Amino acid sequence: MDLPKRFSIRTDGWVDGAIYVGRPSPYGNRYTNFPNAVANNPGLVFVRTVADAVRFFEEEQLPQIDVQPLMGRDILCWCRAGELCHGDSLLRAAESRRLSEALG
Repeated sequence: MDLPKRFSIRTDGWVDGAIYVGRPSPYGNRYTNFPNAVANNPGLVFVRTVADAVRFFEEEQLPQIDVQPLMGRDILCWCRAGELCHGDSLLRAAESRRLSEALG
Protein backbone atom coordinates (compact mmCIF):
# COMPACT_ATOMS: atom_id res chain seq x y z
CA MET A 1 0.00 0.00 0.00
CA ASP A 2 1.33 3.42 -0.96
CA LEU A 3 1.45 5.99 1.82
CA PRO A 4 -0.86 8.97 1.37
CA LYS A 5 0.71 12.10 -0.07
CA ARG A 6 0.35 15.83 0.31
CA PHE A 7 -0.34 17.58 -2.97
CA SER A 8 -0.01 21.29 -3.65
CA ILE A 9 -2.96 23.01 -5.23
CA ARG A 10 -0.47 25.51 -6.70
CA THR A 11 1.46 22.90 -8.67
CA ASP A 12 -0.82 19.85 -8.83
CA GLY A 13 -4.26 21.45 -9.01
CA TRP A 14 -7.23 19.70 -7.43
CA VAL A 15 -6.45 15.99 -7.10
CA ASP A 16 -9.45 13.64 -7.29
CA GLY A 17 -10.12 11.90 -4.00
CA ALA A 18 -7.76 14.08 -1.98
CA ILE A 19 -9.04 15.97 1.07
CA TYR A 20 -8.46 19.72 1.25
CA VAL A 21 -6.73 20.63 4.54
CA GLY A 22 -6.14 24.35 4.06
CA ARG A 23 -8.17 27.18 5.52
CA PRO A 24 -11.12 27.34 6.08
CA SER A 25 -11.46 23.56 6.27
CA PRO A 26 -11.67 21.85 9.68
CA TYR A 27 -8.00 20.92 9.18
CA GLY A 28 -6.73 24.42 8.37
CA ASN A 29 -3.83 25.89 10.34
CA ARG A 30 -4.87 29.02 12.26
CA TYR A 31 -1.20 29.99 12.65
CA THR A 32 0.37 31.92 9.78
CA ASN A 33 3.50 33.89 9.04
CA PHE A 34 1.65 36.16 6.59
CA PRO A 35 0.65 39.42 8.34
CA ASN A 36 -1.89 40.28 5.62
CA ALA A 37 -3.71 37.01 6.21
CA VAL A 38 -4.20 37.95 9.87
CA ALA A 39 -5.48 41.40 8.96
CA ASN A 40 -8.15 39.87 6.72
CA ASN A 41 -9.03 36.90 8.98
CA PRO A 42 -9.48 37.72 12.66
CA GLY A 43 -9.37 34.03 13.68
CA LEU A 44 -5.78 33.63 12.51
CA VAL A 45 -2.72 34.09 14.72
CA PHE A 46 0.47 35.67 13.38
CA VAL A 47 3.77 33.89 14.10
CA ARG A 48 7.26 34.75 12.85
CA THR A 49 8.10 31.70 10.74
CA VAL A 50 6.56 28.75 8.92
CA ALA A 51 8.34 26.48 11.40
CA ASP A 52 6.56 28.29 14.25
CA ALA A 53 3.23 27.93 12.45
CA VAL A 54 3.70 24.18 12.08
CA ARG A 55 4.96 23.78 15.66
CA PHE A 56 2.04 25.71 17.16
CA PHE A 57 -0.36 23.73 14.95
CA GLU A 58 1.11 20.45 16.24
CA GLU A 59 1.00 21.60 19.86
CA GLU A 60 -2.30 23.49 19.97
CA GLN A 61 -4.58 22.31 17.17
CA LEU A 62 -3.59 18.81 16.12
CA PRO A 63 -4.46 17.15 19.46
CA GLN A 64 -8.03 18.44 19.01
CA ILE A 65 -8.47 17.23 15.41
CA ASP A 66 -10.11 13.93 14.48
CA VAL A 67 -7.71 12.60 11.85
CA GLN A 68 -9.75 9.44 11.20
CA PRO A 69 -11.27 10.85 7.97
CA LEU A 70 -7.72 11.43 6.67
CA MET A 71 -6.53 7.87 7.25
CA GLY A 72 -5.32 6.40 3.96
CA ARG A 73 -6.23 9.55 2.02
CA ASP A 74 -4.14 11.98 0.02
CA ILE A 75 -4.45 15.61 1.07
CA LEU A 76 -4.35 19.00 -0.64
CA CYS A 77 -2.87 22.22 0.69
CA TRP A 78 -1.49 25.47 -0.75
CA CYS A 79 2.09 24.77 0.39
CA ARG A 80 4.51 23.70 -2.29
CA ALA A 81 6.20 20.30 -2.23
CA GLY A 82 9.31 20.42 -0.08
CA GLU A 83 8.03 23.32 2.06
CA LEU A 84 7.19 22.91 5.72
CA CYS A 85 3.45 22.33 5.98
CA HIS A 86 0.95 21.47 8.68
CA GLY A 87 -0.46 18.96 6.18
CA ASP A 88 2.56 16.75 6.75
CA SER A 89 1.74 16.75 10.47
CA LEU A 90 -1.80 15.68 9.64
CA LEU A 91 -0.54 12.86 7.40
CA ARG A 92 1.79 11.58 10.15
CA ALA A 93 -1.00 11.70 12.74
CA ALA A 94 -3.45 9.91 10.44
CA GLU A 95 -0.92 7.21 9.55
CA SER A 96 -0.03 6.73 13.21
CA ARG A 97 -3.70 6.29 14.06
CA ARG A 98 -4.23 3.88 11.15
CA LEU A 99 -1.31 1.74 12.26
CA SER A 100 -2.44 1.81 15.88
CA GLU A 101 -5.93 0.65 14.90
CA ALA A 102 -4.53 -2.03 12.59
CA LEU A 103 -2.38 -3.45 15.39
CA GLY A 104 -5.33 -3.44 17.74
